[in-house]
Amino acid sequence: MKSEQDKAENDFAWCYCMLLPGGPERYAEYPPPIRSWEKRIAFLRDDGSLSDVRSFRLGVNPKGMKCTLWVRNVEVVRAKSASEAIQP
Repeated sequence: MKSEQDKAENDFAWCYCMLLPGGPERYAEYPPPIRSWEKRIAFLRDDGSLSDVRSFRLGVNPKGMKCTLWVRNVEVVRAKSASEAIQP
């Protein structure tokens, strides 16, 4: 992920990954993108409610007036068991 804004700071108020299951949405925050390609990871706790997730959305709230966001190579990884889960 990388981004570019019309201001030198290229800063954001928030960055979220939103999961869209059959029920209420779930959110996970991730570090703001910068001007060069970097990996971003959104950690989610799987309490059994992730099985019905059908899609997700990435959202950012830039502080500039114009923003371009690039995303590539999206990968969803799930721990085999709770003991293998990565904690943020």
